[in-house]
Amino acid sequence: MLHKKFFAGLIALCLLLFGSAGWIVNKKDRIMEVEDPHGDLKKSIDQILSAEMERDHIPGTAVAIVKDGKTVYKQGYGIANTATGQKVDADKTIFRIGSISKALTLLTLSRLIDQGRIGVEDDVSKYFDGIQNPHGFSQPVRIRHLLTHTSGFDQIGIGRHIYDFEQPLEKRKAQRPTISEFLRDNNLRRVTPAGQYYRYDTYGSTLAGAVIEQVTGLPFAEAMQKELFEPAGMSRSSVEVRPRYMEDLAAGHGFVDGAFALMPYEIYLTLPASSIDATAADMGRLL
Repeated sequence: MLHKKFFAGLIALCLLLFGSAGWIVNKKDRIMEVEDPHGDLKKSIDQILSAEMERDHIPGTAVAIVKDGKTVYKQGYGIANTATGQKVDADKTIFRIGSISKALTLLTLSRLIDQGRIGVEDDVSKYFDGIQNPHGFSQPVRIRHLLTHTSGFDQIGIGRHIYDFEQPLEKRKAQRPTISEFLRDNNLRRVTPAGQYYRYDTYGSTLAGAVIEQVTGLPFAEAMQKELFEPAGMSRSSVEVRPRYMEDLAAGHGFVDGAFALMPYEIYLTLPASSIDATAADMGRLL
């Protein structure tokens, strides 16, 4: 089945991102190879991360390596918050995982398919009726198109944030419309036929969150807790950090004039595509 292929692809991607002790590829396409990663795992990882953190001005990071379904190594490095000096802990420190949220949202959608609660060939209009089709494409967008980033939706890219950084976090969250309201507000337009092209799909992944809400009868954050985080034992992970864990959240940092600068917590309207927060240990449990 197509959703099982998607799941296998997700696992392969996560192993590439989190499971290689011998290689590291960063945003500038630099590759480092260590001489004997399996002979002395900790030494090899320390060597790689020390160089990368210094070169790219990264204050803190965490590593979890999974082999044969078990976490064989986990470790925090550096500082989670330069203002407080709090150190990174692989079990406790919560990171914003950004667009990796898409993979977790689509994994949850695939679980609902496995459970027979939704069909992979279902027309998504069965669950959400706000899709604009100005070109009159005859074939519908199906659930499988959301899983494979082939929905054909316009990737607008603007108007996805709530700024007002001077406002308290909870006040900014309160300004956010529901997922369905956001998508209906001229944000879900078909521009190419479904299934014809691959296009990195923020809006299809956001629509997947709206579908999850419809199928489960729960708000997206609650649905993710029930359908993914709790079954996987990801006890400290959530859609946006929960208030009781705020002190364990790694702060965002920039590097300005030779020094780290704290960055505000971003509020996204594309919640299912952008806004999951997790620990390295929890991501290891998912694998």
